[in-house]
Amino acid sequence: VSASLGAKAILWELFNFNPPSLRLYVDLCATSQLVCRILTTNPGMIDDLMDSLVADRPLPGAAIKGELAELTRGAEDLAPILWSFRNKEWVRIGTRDVLAREPIREVARELADVAEAIIGQVARDQWARRASRYGTPTRPDGGRDRWAILALGKLGGRALNYHSDLDLVFLHERDGTTVGGEDSTTNQEFVSEVARRLLKAMGGDSSTGLLYQVDTRLRPHGSDGPLVNTLEAYVDYFGTSAKSWERLALTRGRVVFATGGFGRHVTEAVRAILAHPVDPEALGAEVAAMRRRLEDSRGRKDLKRGVGGLADVEFVVQYLMLVHAEKHPDVLRPNTWEALDALVAAGALSPELHGELRDIYNFLFSVDARLRLIHDRAGAELPEDPDDLTRLARRLKYDAPDPTLAVSTFLLDSARYTTRARAIFQQLVPNGGA
Repeated sequence: VSASLGAKAILWELFNFNPPSLRLYVDLCATSQLVCRILTTNPGMIDDLMDSLVADRPLPGAAIKGELAELTRGAEDLAPILWSFRNKEWVRIGTRDVLAREPIREVARELADVAEAIIGQVARDQWARRASRYGTPTRPDGGRDRWAILALGKLGGRALNYHSDLDLVFLHERDGTTVGGEDSTTNQEFVSEVARRLLKAMGGDSSTGLLYQVDTRLRPHGSDGPLVNTLEAYVDYFGTSAKSWERLALTRGRVVFATGGFGRHVTEAVRAILAHPVDPEALGAEVAAMRRRLEDSRGRKDLKRGVGGLADVEFVVQYLMLVHAEKHPDVLRPNTWEALDALVAAGALSPELHGELRDIYNFLFSVDARLRLIHDRAGAELPEDPDDLTRLARRLKYDAPDPTLAVSTFLLDSARYTTRARAIFQQLVPNGGA
């Protein structure tokens, strides 16, 4: 890593002036293949690394967006800027994560804010490029057609992880045609082309590689449906055709980009869909069946989808939100941590179970994040290799002098949390134990 950074004299000067930074640097290089790969494949990141080693606070989402907007101002080609920005931010966040500078909840929030900033910048750029030829998409009443990007999954919940996919749904306001350009096209085709170009940009190019893997299959009718829907069509779909699993997914729906205040209308529509009354028993049976199908596709060592994994907590929270949203709309929070707090405040969850679910979620999310940091890939399956298990336990602050004891303590905690997660799922979701 040192050889790739260049300007090594600056690095040695930092270590001489601030000896604890050397220890932090060693910990970082010993821990994270992800951060090391970024550093070694991006020469010249010495300033970014030094800032990460000495930084003392996370960045708010507005600051992240503002920095990217400034970096891309007037740029013709955004690709290298977006790639460099994402890498710089992953180094900054990953360094703070490895060094335990902030809770995992804050790490997940910052990772989501970086992805959201990039989506917004690409969306604005691609819209402007297409409008320069086709003019402004216009509604039949003469007003401008507005559009929004709705995120689901971890991005929607503002709790992203390293290498997480981005689940996106594209919506616009009304059918019509473009006005004021050298050519004309329908609003539907205009927004669809912008969305396609955004997806291509997120895929990166041959010189940069993948920025983010984007999944659009959570739109109405999945891959068989149109890439872009009007808001009216989206609401109609949930009123007539949507399955229960789609409503569960929508509980993590959050607008990450919109024009002209359209995001507020989308948010209100989503909340109205979710506040529709449900039969707790029937919904519980469907949730339990969905959960069984999900875990059947994974082994017991998978701490995301396996028995007692992250999905148990997320399904419980999403089920409780749908059951209680009609009378307590404030429980509708896309972020799982915030939803847990809202559920206990509404009396839909006991303080004891709230505390347990929060601790379980913190633990499992942290394990997932550490695995991605260490191995530089997605996946929450516990490693088989003893050395990998030892490294994971150390990174999770299991610091017993005997590595075997550290690993065994971690595995006991893992078994305890997953067992309790499954027990709570069976307790709170009707037919969850069937």
